[in-house]
Amino acid sequence: MADAFSFGFTSEDIVQDPEDISGGLSSKTLFIEAGNISKIDERKPQLHRLEDLLAALPEKIEYSSLIIGGNGQGSFELPHRELHDVRVQLLAQGDVEHPDEFDTLGGSLDDIKTNVYEGGLKTWECSLDLATYLATEVLQSSDRFVDGDLHFIELGAGTAVPTCVMLHHLLTKTRPAHRTVHLSFADFNSPVLGLVIVPNLLLTWYSARSGQSIASEGSLELSQELIAHFKEDLASMGIHLSGTSGSWSEDFSQLMLPSDVFNHQSGVRTLIAASETIYSPSSLSAFTRIVVNALGAAERDNAKALIAAKRFYFGVGGGVDAFRQELIELGGSLRIAWESTPPGVDRLILEATL
Repeated sequence: MADAFSFGFTSEDIVQDPEDISGGLSSKTLFIEAGNISKIDERKPQLHRLEDLLAALPEKIEYSSLIIGGNGQGSFELPHRELHDVRVQLLAQGDVEHPDEFDTLGGSLDDIKTNVYEGGLKTWECSLDLATYLATEVLQSSDRFVDGDLHFIELGAGTAVPTCVMLHHLLTKTRPAHRTVHLSFADFNSPVLGLVIVPNLLLTWYSARSGQSIASEGSLELSQELIAHFKEDLASMGIHLSGTSGSWSEDFSQLMLPSDVFNHQSGVRTLIAASETIYSPSSLSAFTRIVVNALGAAERDNAKALIAAKRFYFGVGGGVDAFRQELIELGGSLRIAWESTPPGVDRLILEATL
């Protein structure tokens, strides 16, 4: 399939590979040493309430903007928190749950340390592929898959650009009456949820609902009144948010599925999104089981997963073929929804179903 979209960006938090002769963005493989990949260590999954994540926000956040959907008609700016602003907060607080995790988060954020820090503070190129595909293809599709009651799940969310695109769509498009939407976001590192995901969702909401045009970069004061308005507005629109952190496991699957939001009602559709999550053989099986569990918990024909990835992760061992094999063994099927065009590393968006 042809490369039908493009995007613009200049922010420092998008990792660039100096050895990529195409001038594109790097993959996580640039920062992973194959010898460091070992059996996945268990980090107990936790469900994080929006109230708690909002309570930990600083008084002000600085932001810049990504251009989603290219520079043509239908494109839009998506504000997101600046990486240097995250660093300032980390250095000021110095009290995250895992000291080794803090050393990495507060130091070189370019380095992936398997089972310690999985790159969640950076925006990786496949995340932008997926965000733009959502904006230009999925959300514009004639099948109207996302128009009813919806559970949107982003695994390995990091800066959660795809989730922000989904929220932007929900806030700016006419919605059916009595609609319920649950946006679930997950990352291995719990600090990532409060440092970048919730700030980015708040920025997305503010840019879409403030009633005024905001600058492409600047700062936003997070007053109690603003945060209260954010919560009230989402509640009035039937939009629920929750975060999950920790290792991919059965417990993780259970925390991620919000039965209390939909009250087991029928007709709920599930859309799973993930980017750069199949690079490591040590976590590939666990990730695939999470995807299959979420698809299996939904009504048949009402669920699909979109996974953005490199075709190969050289020197690491993961990639599309390994994921396809795992998925088929668990009863799933896979098709290529989008593929990049040369030059550069071959990137894909895969659609998985049961």
